[in-house]
Amino acid sequence: MRFSTVFVCSALAALASATPATHSFQSRALPNCAVSCVTENNPSACSATDNVCLCNNKEFLYTTTNCIENACAHADITSGLEEVKAICGSVGVPLTFPISI
Repeated sequence: MRFSTVFVCSALAALASATPATHSFQSRALPNCAVSCVTENNPSACSATDNVCLCNNKEFLYTTTNCIENACAHADITSGLEEVKAICGSVGVPLTFPISI
């Protein structure tokens, strides 16, 4: 009995640590000025909740980063772009700026 309890607890802990915490492009960590840039500027065929698709779509990233750069003040540009980078990094898509298409 003790072995099975330890095994189950270990398995649950391993599963929890293997499941990465992902952000959404509708993340509250985005500055207010950047929210519409990621929620309304989706020229791709990607679903708004498919971060892997969005992060691999150069047109979406180009449109989004340009919008953030035009809509936000300097400090918010930096935090907005870093959040986009973090979202894509959380799904295994590393980004470097500037984005070009």
